Amino acid sequence: MKKRYFLGLVLFASLGSLTGILGVDVKADMPTQAISQASQSNTCIDLLEVTTGQAQIRRVIKFSLFGPGNIHLDFAVPPNGTINYYEVTFVPENNANYDIGINFRYPDGSQANVFSASATVVKDQVYTRRFVSPTGDRPFLINTSVGGENNIAYNINVRGCEY
Repeated sequence: MKKRYFLGLVLFASLGSLTGILGVDVKADMPTQAISQASQSNTCIDLLEVTTGQAQIRRVIKFSLFGPGNIHLDFAVPPNGTINYYEVTFVPENNANYDIGINFRYPDGSQANVFSASATVVKDQVYTRRFVSPTGDRPFLINTSVGGENNIAYNINVRGCEY
């Protein structure tokens, strides 16, 4: 096992034995179509990506003359309702190294980086991680940033959940 892969396992909590320690749910070997059905034990709503209005986004990383041009996706947080935490689910379509960042953006213009990692991941493995607002304030937007090699693909979705 490569050292980077182990780092990815720890950061994304992809081993079932880490589930209780890190407080995350892991759904291994789940088909991509089932992403939005994960974690039905809690009350969760899919957040919609702002440009497409879709909850689940498939993206192919593309480089241009000016570098990667499509690494950011923004998911809108509804202004009403109770959300205690946010759940990001990532499913790579390639065995490759991905650079992943999760940022919370707040109405006052501030932002918080809640996750940043580079890891070699396993194709079709479902990686799910929960995040709470580090400020205690409700963000209006969850920004995901996924980079990597040219022409690798992934699926991602973000959910807002209450306990």
